[in-house]
Amino acid sequence: MSVSKQLILANGFIAICMDSLWMRFKLSFLLCFKYGFLREGQWSPTENDEMIYAHFVRDNLRILVGWDQRLGHYLLADNQQSNVFLRSFYQDHVMRPSH
Repeated sequence: MSVSKQLILANGFIAICMDSLWMRFKLSFLLCFKYGFLREGQWSPTENDEMIYAHFVRDNLRILVGWDQRLGHYLLADNQQSNVFLRSFYQDHVMRPSH
Protein backbone atom coordinates (compact mmCIF):
# COMPACT_ATOMS: atom_id res chain seq x y z
CA MET A 1 0.00 0.00 0.00
CA SER A 2 1.26 3.45 -0.90
CA VAL A 3 1.75 6.00 1.85
CA SER A 4 0.82 9.56 0.90
CA LYS A 5 0.78 12.56 3.20
CA GLN A 6 0.28 16.28 3.11
CA LEU A 7 2.99 18.44 4.67
CA ILE A 8 2.80 22.15 5.42
CA LEU A 9 6.17 23.69 4.63
CA ALA A 10 7.83 26.69 6.28
CA ASN A 11 6.39 29.04 3.63
CA GLY A 12 2.85 27.88 4.53
CA PHE A 13 2.35 26.04 1.24
CA ILE A 14 1.59 22.34 1.11
CA ALA A 15 3.40 19.43 -0.43
CA ILE A 16 1.78 16.11 -1.23
CA CYS A 17 4.45 13.50 -0.53
CA MET A 18 4.24 9.85 -1.53
CA ASP A 19 6.49 6.81 -1.48
CA SER A 20 5.00 5.32 -4.63
CA LEU A 21 5.96 6.15 -8.19
CA TRP A 22 2.61 4.64 -9.22
CA MET A 23 0.76 7.20 -7.03
CA ARG A 24 2.76 10.05 -8.59
CA PHE A 25 1.82 8.76 -12.05
CA LYS A 26 -1.83 8.53 -11.03
CA LEU A 27 -1.90 12.08 -9.62
CA SER A 28 0.02 13.39 -12.64
CA PHE A 29 -2.50 11.76 -14.98
CA LEU A 30 -5.37 13.42 -13.08
CA LEU A 31 -3.69 16.84 -13.18
CA CYS A 32 -3.22 16.61 -16.95
CA PHE A 33 -6.35 14.85 -18.15
CA LYS A 34 -8.97 15.83 -15.57
CA TYR A 35 -7.78 19.33 -14.66
CA GLY A 36 -6.10 20.46 -17.89
CA PHE A 37 -2.58 21.10 -16.61
CA LEU A 38 0.35 21.15 -19.04
CA ARG A 39 3.97 20.24 -18.29
CA GLU A 40 6.61 22.97 -18.34
CA GLY A 41 10.35 22.50 -18.03
CA GLN A 42 12.28 19.27 -18.11
CA TRP A 43 13.65 16.53 -15.94
CA SER A 44 16.71 17.69 -14.08
CA PRO A 45 18.89 15.33 -12.05
CA THR A 46 21.05 17.04 -9.44
CA GLU A 47 24.37 16.17 -7.86
CA ASN A 48 22.78 15.00 -4.63
CA ASP A 49 19.94 12.54 -4.05
CA GLU A 50 17.07 14.44 -5.63
CA MET A 51 15.38 14.97 -9.00
CA ILE A 52 13.31 17.83 -10.35
CA TYR A 53 10.66 17.01 -12.96
CA ALA A 54 8.70 19.20 -15.39
CA HIS A 55 6.21 21.36 -13.47
CA PHE A 56 2.45 21.37 -13.92
CA VAL A 57 1.01 24.71 -15.08
CA ARG A 58 -2.50 25.95 -15.83
CA ASP A 59 -3.30 29.67 -15.95
CA ASN A 60 -1.91 31.07 -12.65
CA LEU A 61 -1.52 27.64 -11.05
CA ARG A 62 1.95 26.12 -10.82
CA ILE A 63 2.77 22.83 -9.10
CA LEU A 64 6.38 21.75 -8.71
CA VAL A 65 7.24 18.05 -9.01
CA GLY A 66 10.23 16.13 -7.76
CA TRP A 67 11.77 13.39 -5.69
CA ASP A 68 14.25 13.40 -2.85
CA GLN A 69 15.30 10.90 -0.21
CA ARG A 70 13.57 12.73 2.65
CA LEU A 71 10.15 13.44 1.06
CA GLY A 72 9.98 10.75 -1.61
CA HIS A 73 7.94 11.80 -4.66
CA TYR A 74 6.22 15.14 -4.16
CA LEU A 75 3.87 17.73 -5.63
CA LEU A 76 4.52 21.20 -4.22
CA ALA A 77 2.38 24.34 -4.48
CA ASP A 78 4.39 27.25 -5.93
CA ASN A 79 1.97 30.10 -5.12
CA GLN A 80 -1.12 30.82 -3.02
CA GLN A 81 -3.61 29.89 -5.76
CA SER A 82 -1.80 26.59 -6.32
CA ASN A 83 -1.83 26.00 -2.58
CA VAL A 84 -5.62 26.30 -2.45
CA PHE A 85 -5.98 24.00 -5.46
CA LEU A 86 -3.53 21.39 -4.12
CA ARG A 87 -5.30 21.22 -0.74
CA SER A 88 -8.59 20.43 -2.47
CA PHE A 89 -6.89 18.03 -4.90
CA TYR A 90 -5.35 16.14 -1.95
CA GLN A 91 -8.73 15.82 -0.24
CA ASP A 92 -10.45 14.63 -3.42
CA HIS A 93 -7.86 12.22 -4.82
CA VAL A 94 -5.65 11.07 -1.96
CA MET A 95 -7.82 11.19 1.17
CA ARG A 96 -11.07 10.15 -0.55
CA PRO A 97 -10.04 8.67 -3.90
CA SER A 98 -12.77 7.86 -6.37
CA HIS A 99 -11.65 4.74 -8.22
